[in-house]
Amino acid sequence: MLFKNYFQIIFIIFATTISLLIATFIWDLIHLKISNIEQLGRGQYIEKNYNQSNETLRYLTFILLPLITFLTLMIYTKKIFLKEFFLQLQLTNNKYVIENRFNFFLKLIFLLLLIFEFFSLDFSLRGLDLLHEGQKLSAAYNNFINDKLWSGSFLTIGLFVEIINTRLSWELFEHESIGLMRISITFYVLLCKLFLILIAYKISIISNLRYIYKEFFFIVLSLVLVSLIEYDIERLNFKNIIFRELPILIFSYVFIDYLIDRSKIFKSVILISPLSVFSILFSLDRGIILNILIIFFIIFLLINKKIKHSIIFLISILICWFITYILLIDEFSFFIKNSLYIITEIGYVNGLIHPTPFSSQPGAMRATKTLIFILLSLIISFYLFSKKDDFFPNNLKIVLLFFSILSFLSYAYALGRTDVHHIRESFGFPVIFISIFVFFLLLRYFSNKDFKSLKSKHAKLILTVLMVLLPFSIIDLDLSKVQNFKSRLMNYIYLNDEVFLKKDHIKFVNNVKNIISENDCFQNFTDDVALNYLLKKKNCSIYYMVYSLGSKKTQKELINSLEKTEIIIAYQDRLNNDDIKERPNYKLWKVNEYIKKNYKIIFNQDDKIVLKKLND
Repeated sequence: MLFKNYFQIIFIIFATTISLLIATFIWDLIHLKISNIEQLGRGQYIEKNYNQSNETLRYLTFILLPLITFLTLMIYTKKIFLKEFFLQLQLTNNKYVIENRFNFFLKLIFLLLLIFEFFSLDFSLRGLDLLHEGQKLSAAYNNFINDKLWSGSFLTIGLFVEIINTRLSWELFEHESIGLMRISITFYVLLCKLFLILIAYKISIISNLRYIYKEFFFIVLSLVLVSLIEYDIERLNFKNIIFRELPILIFSYVFIDYLIDRSKIFKSVILISPLSVFSILFSLDRGIILNILIIFFIIFLLINKKIKHSIIFLISILICWFITYILLIDEFSFFIKNSLYIITEIGYVNGLIHPTPFSSQPGAMRATKTLIFILLSLIISFYLFSKKDDFFPNNLKIVLLFFSILSFLSYAYALGRTDVHHIRESFGFPVIFISIFVFFLLLRYFSNKDFKSLKSKHAKLILTVLMVLLPFSIIDLDLSKVQNFKSRLMNYIYLNDEVFLKKDHIKFVNNVKNIISENDCFQNFTDDVALNYLLKKKNCSIYYMVYSLGSKKTQKELINSLEKTEIIIAYQDRLNNDDIKERPNYKLWKVNEYIKKNYKIIFNQDDKIVLKKLND
């Protein structure tokens, strides 16, 4: 009987591995053509007639084929019934609210350390990222001038990230600066860190570990989770979780809290329902993922026969969206149009084809690692539901299933543009899953060994010492800086913008300011998106960031808006540039041709030119 079980396990692993190799072989065979290619612009997808749906189909095949193979063999060989899976998804009557004062004390220490870390931060003086940080400056400045949202700026990330965050910080201090924009983002990083600690704390409660193991689980898990995010918001230094994950982290915390105590349904409704709207407005891609999670949560409630709770959720979400519609009024139609463009066309503009797993293509190793972690998380979580023993508490199984699904969904960030940054951003939740699984497995094993020494009072003393020492390995804390935080903050937010600029950028801005001083606006036709803010001029069209444009339709709309535009700032045409295909001169060739015919150069410096409209 034992031999038979081992043979079945070996056969399942072998068959799953073979199916993974088949999925890898199928990867390059999936190559749908673009049906409306004549309507699109220029980009890697378009040049290779590569439908952006290929990325989704390839990803689903690579993950689902091995997963379905594994599940099918488990059902057949282990005689597992789907009914048993759904039964384990049902919440138990007893509550796992087994908290203790010491664990709560540890949580408070962690939260306080993170707050003190924030107050001891050294504010970065690194150079301004004219493209990505420019989004948060120029869109906010356009809104500052005309009070318009999507009708004033064509947004590519989300309303809060591109406008509201920066605008609110400017309003709060009655001052516009680059420092304030960065501080607003830094504050979101702090909130992410705090919620990661709260999530680790709730998971430690659900773990139902005995003695001192629960506290140790909380400490180690907290350290891993907090290490996944950094205050350095420079794109090249992004880690596995970025500030835009905040709505998803809030949802994760509320969901786990609900598993612990179902009486908190109204607390869940109050927090989750507005998240449905807020997440979309905060960051569109994260918002779509969060709303899919909300759908899964409602299904979870229905499985548990929480019909009343499900209805309350649906009604409250609809109310939140209706209120949003009323508040936005005419802006809502611009929001829908904007969002549909990002979902359907942005991939063709900036998309990079995903490397084949296990290949030697650039980025393949990093992508393959992430894909394998996602697949493993799904296999492990479903395997745990096949086990009838109580080694893993039922609620912890549900938490692991939740993070495996979240890992699976969040890889969508990397499918649109498969570069090192997006792949790294999609790796955070798989790391969280593996950390929970491995640490719990080890600690539960040792706790079952019943080491009497760990029951002693000295164990808590040892743990307290570890609590004091371990966080400093990832928490950059300098108490001497906490006292003068206010003065350092005020100095930073009132720094002159030139502190963050290169000398050639300062020279260009100063020269162009004099040239366009009498103009109310100009059209930015470069990827230096921050120019509108730096020159203190609004963009003449809603397309303040031409980097996100590409289709012939949007090019035509931009050309139409140029009829009343007198000044354009653009790049010089240099065909020998290595990055020419990334520049608007190439990507938006119709607009570039229109500009050449209807505008003349009145100033040039380095690679940029200022053009003025020809008199009719």
